[in-house]
Amino acid sequence: DLLITANVVRESGATLVTLCPSQTPLAELATVNLAIDVQEDTEIYTPLTSRIAHLVVIDVLAMGVAMARGPDLVNHLKSVKRSLRSLRLSPKSLKHQDD
Repeated sequence: DLLITANVVRESGATLVTLCPSQTPLAELATVNLAIDVQEDTEIYTPLTSRIAHLVVIDVLAMGVAMARGPDLVNHLKSVKRSLRSLRLSPKSLKHQDD
């Protein structure tokens, strides 16, 4: 359970950074909560608006870290991407899996 894990993190003395709506049990446990409060259309099952808002915040944080780390991080990420290329399945191999 997420709240149990968050409690364990807090009890260990670690900083707990969360990305969730304010005024929630998880936000209350956080050392730092990056609150995302968006209006959702409750008539639609998929909470698309909040998902997009969360992804935007994550992208901004990732870009901020990358910019702060400088060119060395960019070169490292390029190297990681190249090394993972061999693990990708080709469209041809995916087609054979469906057969």
